Amino acid sequence: KEYATMIRDSGSHLLGVVNSILDVSKIESGAYPIQPEPFVFAEAASVCHAMLAVQAAAKSVELVNKVTPAVGEVCADRRAVQQVLINLLSNAVKF
Repeated sequence: KEYATMIRDSGSHLLGVVNSILDVSKIESGAYPIQPEPFVFAEAASVCHAMLAVQAAAKSVELVNKVTPAVGEVCADRRAVQQVLINLLSNAVKF
């Protein structure tokens, strides 16, 4: 079940990457629609952590997910926040 969840999350991430590429064009044209919604930041961070943990382990890098409970909910574009986190974690693992 956990492996299937990771596969689904990875597929969603790849779709998100494709959407991000399209979003760059929208940003450059000034037509990127921000869709703020309340969500628990720790959950978004956990999804990103799970997606990159295997990649990090393969490079002998330990990812630690520590989000203080005081963060709670944020109101932001969830997809954009997750993409930022994924980009940061990917760069941290690579370099």
